[in-house]
Amino acid sequence: MKRLLLALTLVTVFILSGCNKQDQTLEEKLDTENEIIIEDTKEYLKNIFTGEDIEQEKIPFFVIIENSKMARPHSGLSSADIVFETLVEGGITRYLALFSKDVEKIGPVRSTRPYIQDITVAFDIPFAHCGGSNQAIDLIKRKNLKSINEMYNSSYFFRSKDRKAPHNLYTSSDKLRDYISKNGYTNRYNFNMNFDESIDTSLESASIIKIIPSKYTYSEFRYEDGKYLRFQDGKEDIDILNNKQINVSNVLVLFTDIKDLNNESKHVDVRILGRGNGLLFKGGKVEKVTWVKERETDHFDIRNEKGLRVNLLKGNSWIYIIDNKSQVIY
Repeated sequence: MKRLLLALTLVTVFILSGCNKQDQTLEEKLDTENEIIIEDTKEYLKNIFTGEDIEQEKIPFFVIIENSKMARPHSGLSSADIVFETLVEGGITRYLALFSKDVEKIGPVRSTRPYIQDITVAFDIPFAHCGGSNQAIDLIKRKNLKSINEMYNSSYFFRSKDRKAPHNLYTSSDKLRDYISKNGYTNRYNFNMNFDESIDTSLESASIIKIIPSKYTYSEFRYEDGKYLRFQDGKEDIDILNNKQINVSNVLVLFTDIKDLNNESKHVDVRILGRGNGLLFKGGKVEKVTWVKERETDHFDIRNEKGLRVNLLKGNSWIYIIDNKSQVIY
């Protein structure tokens, strides 16, 4: 009888133990299933300059940034939504960078030119700079442009001790947004480009791009893992703020007329209004495009050879405005 009771006890323990294991396995399975079906229910906004999801919309602004050799490496450029690059005097280029993110150090900041300001008008976004050509300053006054000039607003900029002037002037998103808020600049900004993830596989491949705006400087982009890694004069273009190589999703080249003004400062004039040809690089492919900008308040209207407006890939963009005679090799 004792043996029978012992056997029944062992069987019962075994059965209960098996049930516990089954229940545990079922619970683990349910936990795993629950983890799989959990969804992010947070509602996101769209960054109109990149097409990306953002949690909070922040005041955007432009900064005019120097690109001489003494200005490199730059600070904050990797965080820009859009960078326009075009020629200034001496065969060097200058950047007009648009930011909507928080960036603690941006620069070096340099002076403005009339054709650079022609780009900002369409966006209706304030631009930070330090002085400018006589014509540019005159246009700011006459047209009441949204200028943030360090020469009259030095508290919204700062000097870095690790570089010599004039290559050591910087600003930040906090400082510029503070200025914008205090001075009542409206935030009626806009942009006309759309974004998607489609790539026309029938287009010509272009994984390495070399852009030569003058005989004094050139840039390269190499397509890797969905991004174009940027090189400047044969070297990796590093953002010293995060020690990372600058990369973008889209590279757009717009050809125009650039002429020497033959003045003492050797300034040039870049035609921003009118129309011209261009090249759009995205997803390792290249597409021939045309651009039209009839009025200052118009954005560049970019269309393909079929006359359809092109879309950009989601992410940041680098836009060159170079002379019709400049070389682009790919």
